[in-house]
Amino acid sequence: MILKTTYYKIIFLLFAMMLVFTNVNAQYASQDELKKAAQTFFDEENYIEALPLYSQLLSLYPKDPEYNYKYGASYFFGNREKEEALKYLTFAASKPNVNPQAFYFLGLALHHEYRFSEAEVNYKKFKEKGTPKDIQDFQVDRKIEMCRNGVTLLKSM
Repeated sequence: MILKTTYYKIIFLLFAMMLVFTNVNAQYASQDELKKAAQTFFDEENYIEALPLYSQLLSLYPKDPEYNYKYGASYFFGNREKEEALKYLTFAASKPNVNPQAFYFLGLALHHEYRFSEAEVNYKKFKEKGTPKDIQDFQVDRKIEMCRNGVTLLKSM
């Protein structure tokens, strides 16, 4: 019974993804338009709209660290399964010359998984490499402090 239910869930998910990809392809005449729209949604923090666009771009460029980090960040905000976002963010952060924001979003995903020490490491990498404006806007110092408090809290349990 469980296998049958899982099978139906997989079929439904594949069908839904096919519909999303068909809709994405129908809306954008070129890859450049798709990239521009994805970037616009991401910049506007409209991660739910950015998610299918970055999924499409990631299917075309699976090793691109920029698409991996933006898909991972969008996935983090657009789904309940935070662990899945970690795969993409971890991959992106492991690449040289990745956008420093990848470290912030990886830190945020780890933070939400109660992996405070790892989150703090990534927040600090972001703080080293990010722009002063981004560091201030993302309140990185506050998040580092929250991670330290989380470590202390978990030790006291």
